Amino acid sequence: PLAVYLFWFQVHFSVLHKSGEGNAFMSPEFQNTLDGVVLGHTPQDIYYGSRIRIRHAATNAGYLHSHMSNYETGSKQQQVTLYGFRDDNNYWVITRTEAAEQKVLNSTNPNELQQIKNGDIVRLMHWKTHRRLHSHDKRPPVTTNDYQNEVSGYGWEGFKGDSNDHWRVQILEGDSRVPESKNKLMAIHSRFRLIHVGQRCALFSNRKKLPKWAHEQVEVTCMKSAKFPKTLWRIESNVNARIPADAPLAEYRRPGLIDKVLEATAVMWRVNNGLTKSHPYESRPHTWPWMRRGMAYWGTVNRRIYLLGTPIIWWLSFIAVAAFGGIQVLLFLRDRRGIHDRLLGARERY
Repeated sequence: PLAVYLFWFQVHFSVLHKSGEGNAFMSPEFQNTLDGVVLGHTPQDIYYGSRIRIRHAATNAGYLHSHMSNYETGSKQQQVTLYGFRDDNNYWVITRTEAAEQKVLNSTNPNELQQIKNGDIVRLMHWKTHRRLHSHDKRPPVTTNDYQNEVSGYGWEGFKGDSNDHWRVQILEGDSRVPESKNKLMAIHSRFRLIHVGQRCALFSNRKKLPKWAHEQVEVTCMKSAKFPKTLWRIESNVNARIPADAPLAEYRRPGLIDKVLEATAVMWRVNNGLTKSHPYESRPHTWPWMRRGMAYWGTVNRRIYLLGTPIIWWLSFIAVAAFGGIQVLLFLRDRRGIHDRLLGARERY
């Protein structure tokens, strides 16, 4: 059975090898095996001044994102969310703190590229709106627990920021292919947390959706005493004009069949588990033998796929299964009464 299961998965992967609307459900490694998807191939080393795109590693729910809309609760500052699609509002520029920046400017070589290391305190400035990633003792819009803080975009033109913009980089996992990724922040290879220096909370997300005024994107909070999985992030894209052209590039690991099967199965389970309402076109097992309705499998504009069994085959199969079960019950009862039917020698076969 396991071999058959894996075989049909391999058939499906061979046939369904192009990218589509369901890409966002899968990990970057899985997506990178699909035609039309090019992920990775980005400079490996992360330096101050780099423009980066940060993906939530635990849920694959999307990228750290902000846009020109404010919260309607809490601080009413600019929204910070997870967004499942790649666009320019996912880019952040990673910079030093104000004090560290002044120290570098006063050094003998202020233009030297400096790579970010485990434990460094950084600031993240949203590339499009120039607001800095910020957190404070305000409750988020959806998750209102005392141990959850709101995460927002804060600042304006000419404002140098404040200490609530400071985040400590904590690298928790590296890539065995690149051992240095455990100590130096690297695109794709390093999985890290962002710990707010003042509030001592970790940048966190868990797939909870914001209201319509936040475009129903996924909530991002800063959680105190958070468990590791949902506070892990990694950098998918790294842009810096000062990085040498021959700098090493980061590539995603290519998953094998078993890895892809396990991920696809986990995604199917999670998506189905998240369906809390009955679909108007769904069918239940007790209706199947009678062919009262089929299953609406897929639909788009002017096209539908509706699954319906062949009545004669379906009914005859059901009658055969029901008859076999009935005969077995009858033979069992007759055996209990001491009547042993041999059925012309066919009994031993069943």
